[in-house]
Amino acid sequence: MDEFLGWIIEHQYLGLFQRFMGIQTPTIQAFSMSVFQSALRIKSIPVLEAFLERGMDFGSVAEGVAHMGDDAFTRRVLMKMDPAFFKQNVAARLFHWFISTRSFGLTRFLLNKGVSVEARNYFGETALFAAGGGDDDIDRVRFLVESGADILLHCCADSPSSLDEAPCPLTCAVFRKQKDFVAFMLNRRPNSHITCTTQQPVLQWASVHYRPICDLLVKHMGLLSPGFLLGDLLDSAALGGHALATYIQSQPDSVSQCHLERALEESITGDRFVAATTLLQYGVDPNGLWLSERPIMTALQEDENPAYIDLFIGHKADVAQPGILERAVCFRKSDVLRKLLRHPFDPDERMKALVTTAQASRYDKIPHADLLLRTGVNINTPGLRLNPLQTAAGRKKNEMVYFLIYKGADINAAAYSNGGRTALQSALESSDPIGVGRLLLRHVRKHCTLEFCEIDGVETA
Repeated sequence: MDEFLGWIIEHQYLGLFQRFMGIQTPTIQAFSMSVFQSALRIKSIPVLEAFLERGMDFGSVAEGVAHMGDDAFTRRVLMKMDPAFFKQNVAARLFHWFISTRSFGLTRFLLNKGVSVEARNYFGETALFAAGGGDDDIDRVRFLVESGADILLHCCADSPSSLDEAPCPLTCAVFRKQKDFVAFMLNRRPNSHITCTTQQPVLQWASVHYRPICDLLVKHMGLLSPGFLLGDLLDSAALGGHALATYIQSQPDSVSQCHLERALEESITGDRFVAATTLLQYGVDPNGLWLSERPIMTALQEDENPAYIDLFIGHKADVAQPGILERAVCFRKSDVLRKLLRHPFDPDERMKALVTTAQASRYDKIPHADLLLRTGVNINTPGLRLNPLQTAAGRKKNEMVYFLIYKGADINAAAYSNGGRTALQSALESSDPIGVGRLLLRHVRKHCTLEFCEIDGVETA
């Protein structure tokens, strides 16, 4: 059919083709629909024009027509649409498509037909919200704002930052550090009231992460003095204890313990070690009672600078807490785990950490497993859904499987009663069931007759 249409166009038989299509018989009409679908597929504008002139309803294929990229033909199709079409979801999707392709003429046509500038896409985003998520094309932002898009209208899409539970175009531009977008939005909406996000104000976030935008917001708010800013608190802490005390005393409203702990958290995520040291020396609680997560957990999550762990241990942080060892075994350097294991962790926490080690993606976790076993952790970890060997077998961690077997793991340990797996069952569910299964069965046949070996510098026997 595609070749047939090409032949018609090449020999300029469109007129004859139109007359042929005008024959009102079921066979010709069925043939016409086949030709129509083929014309859409090969993007044959002349043939589609013939159908349009004969009154074909393009409502069901409007998106396909728009994606051809011929704005002039798309406009002609839209001009023949019934007014009810522009109240449907497909019109909203076209609106977003025209904005993304910078087809502002067609976008304006839809606005004139009643499509809302705040029309949502599949993800619940307005076009203005979505416009800031890609490149730094400010033309789209300019068009939408000048067309009346609300810079503070909340969207239900996932935010680019965990700080804002109900994001809007302006706050997302702040979190994406799009200074030009923020400046343009504020200039075009001078009376917009800057709202706070769920966990902290936009102004405070900008003061820490991107000062030029913070200055824009301060100017927009008409503040002679912004008062307390988390970024200023961090900067003063980076200069030492005297500068920190001076800044705190200069604030008419007292700097709370919550503010200080938030500054400590930001110093870790921003790798500002001097600031973190100063804050702890000033008396900030190393356990971060006002924070959603303990500072030492944040430091372990960052997996960059082990000096933070020493810092918190030195300031008497309560490190023997649930989840800390499981995160510590994911830290690149085993020295961090060794230091933490000097503290009295609950045996269950050490067993959970061993299971986490067994499923780690890198081979250098064997030294971490060896450290845990030397503290007396039960290698078969009873009571857990999967013990270390069952976990390693299911994750195709052959080196870890070897290590655990040579350390005395029970290959035939029973499966946990609620959703557990034996080691062999786990192996059969892995990405290499034959390889891991053979490894386990070979050691079962040997009745675990072990020979001395060395894996990654850890001696086993």
